[in-house]
Amino acid sequence: MPDKILLSICIPTYNRASTIQEALESIMEQVDKTNKDLIEICIADNASTDNSFEVIDRYRENSPVKFTYHKNPVNKWADYNFLKVIEISNGKFCWYLWSDDILEAWSINKVLQTLQGNPDISWCIGGRKMYSVDFQNPVKNSNPVARWKYPADGKINSMEEFSDFFLYCWFLWAQIFRKDLWNEIYESQKLEQWHNSYIHLYMFSHIFTRSSNLIWISQELTWCRMWNDSFTVDRQEWLIKRMYIDVLWYRDIAHSAFEKKYVDKILWDLSSTLIRGHIIQIKNSSLPLKKKYSVYSDLIKRYYKYSAFWKKSFLFMCMPKILTIGLRNLWRIYAKSK
Repeated sequence: MPDKILLSICIPTYNRASTIQEALESIMEQVDKTNKDLIEICIADNASTDNSFEVIDRYRENSPVKFTYHKNPVNKWADYNFLKVIEISNGKFCWYLWSDDILEAWSINKVLQTLQGNPDISWCIGGRKMYSVDFQNPVKNSNPVARWKYPADGKINSMEEFSDFFLYCWFLWAQIFRKDLWNEIYESQKLEQWHNSYIHLYMFSHIFTRSSNLIWISQELTWCRMWNDSFTVDRQEWLIKRMYIDVLWYRDIAHSAFEKKYVDKILWDLSSTLIRGHIIQIKNSSLPLKKKYSVYSDLIKRYYKYSAFWKKSFLFMCMPKILTIGLRNLWRIYAKSK
């Protein structure tokens, strides 16, 4: 059976017993006689302490497709688990899925058709719908520039085009990629320095530099829960950790893979979106002033060489809090009207 598998759906998980059932149901409901030999499910459990194993095992026992489960003996942080779930897979392509998200009802066959119809491709990026944690309220305008600039399916072959998608690549759940290219990078490079919860972004960037045959699937393949990170339950600590992962590592990963002119383009987009957004969140938070200044200092040290930072983000550091709140509310009113 492994020789026939085209697509491995790879689920890294930790303490998601309450949500992984929905993720697995969304896969099982799409399995039929035409695709059951083409897909498999792979789960890497990062030493969960809840009843994840019991939930997963019920599905594994009755699975109509190959189902591989691995549990780490101790928690080894996110990046190890992201790599492990690919290691245990057998498919030609791997598709990451968060264990608290679900697939659209038609998405597996859509992806299989895309892969079968384009045998030379190395990677697909798909759209996704963003929701509140309970899946009740959609998050509007949550898609980055890629969705607005590329409204239809199509091939992305140039670095100029890919730079529009770079900020999209941190979304683990929208990526389908060739395992052999992933393995080439994994086996040839020392990856420990990139263990920052974005090891996948590093890998995807280097996959594109090796084989720039990427297909953009504009339809939403997954439903994703926002604000459901498992870093911490403390909101203020979450703000800081999220910022360091989202903002401070993007620059280093971009520099590791791309020419300066494309790095500058990526950092312009970054300054216009994530950096500015995190500055506003931190400014409007109840973090101590000393902590806020420490975060701002780190940002300036990392980005002072880039004009985009001064033009797009720095101004929001200097604004009074009440003004940033007002601008944020105006943006929300504008976004709802779209």
